[in-house]
This record gives sequence, C-alpha cells and structure tokens, in this order.
Amino acid sequence: MSHNTISDEGARWIGKNPNLPNLRILALNSNKIGDEGVAAIGSNSSWKYLRELDLSSNDIGDAGACWIGSNTIWINLEKLSLGNNKIGDEGGTTIGRNYIWTSITKLQLSDNNLSEKSAKVIGSNTAWAYLRRLYLDGNNLSDEGGVAIGLNKSWNNLKEINLSKTHIGDKTAAVLGSNSAWNNLRKLIISFNNITDEGGANLSMNKFWNRLEEFDRK
Repeated sequence: MSHNTISDEGARWIGKNPNLPNLRILALNSNKIGDEGVAAIGSNSSWKYLRELDLSSNDIGDAGACWIGSNTIWINLEKLSLGNNKIGDEGGTTIGRNYIWTSITKLQLSDNNLSEKSAKVIGSNTAWAYLRRLYLDGNNLSDEGGVAIGLNKSWNNLKEINLSKTHIGDKTAAVLGSNSAWNNLRKLIISFNNITDEGGANLSMNKFWNRLEEFDRK
C-alpha cells in the first residue's frame, strides 16, 4: 500500500483490523499518515508475527514514533523504516529504549530531527544483537551523538551504517577508528560531515574491519 494517499483514517482502520493475525509485512511508506494514524498501528496487539514495517516518507512526529517504540507485541520485528518523517528526540529515544525487538536487523531513521540525545540512547541499546543495518543519515547527531554510536559494543553483526550528513567530526572518527566490535562491517558511509585529515587518519587505523567493502568519506 505504499505510494498512495492513505491518511490517518485509513491507517486507523488498518491498525484496528482484527482479521490480520498472520501479517508479516506492512508497507505504508510514501503516504499521508500522521501521528493519529500511527497511534492505531503502534497500539496494535495482534500482529505478533510482524517482521517488516515501513512507514517512511509520511508525516509522523514524536507522538507517532513513541507509539511505535512502545509496542511490546511485535517480538519478531526484523525491519523498521521510519525515514523522512518529522521524528525528534522524544520519539527517537523511545525507539532506542525498545528492548523487545531482539530480532531486529534493520533500523532506518534517516532524514528526521534526531540529535545527540537520540543517538546516545540508540547507541546504548544492548538488545539489538542482530542489528545489521543502521541508517541515521540526515540527522543532527553532532560529535557527541556520533561518539555514542561508535562506542557501541553490542552490534557484532553490524554490516552497514550510514552517518552521512549528521554533523559529526574528528572525535567521532577517532572513536569509530578504534571500534573493535563491528568486525563484520562491510559498508561505512560518513560523507558530508566535518571530518578532517586527522579523523581520516584515525579511521584508516582501524584493524578490525577486515571485511569492509565500501568506505565513503567525501
């Protein structure tokens, strides 16, 4: 149902529908769904088999993101896409504090209004041991947030991380360069930031990214 004109009313009907107990994939990206509609989806208590939820490119703010992040039913959720919305730190921290999604492999929060507050909570999450792809590009994390992400030691399965356009600099680069936990990393995107030669040198010193295939530091 992506790329339509579904609004809050349609989302409410979907979220409250009791006849979809086996729903595994729900794609509602690129619609006109706001917080009211997402509240009905996030409060759903019957989609226990849900594995993929795409709500990117809608009109979701903090209230809607909090409904999603507070859901305790979706214990099998693997992929969550909320990019290109209006989510700030209230919603970002609520998502970061979710310890129910122990199977999550992809979290997409690109192009929102997250700051270092969200990054600190997300970076400290130890429940997402299977996380493989994390997209935080297009947010205002700054070095404080970037360092919090780079210090994470739990994401041993991480293969791809995008921190482009997040206003990170050499402090983040230094922490990333010394990260020894992400030894499965294959793609690191940190373009369009404030990293200088010093940060680039620190990044190049990492001895643990033996599987890295793409390194973008424009």
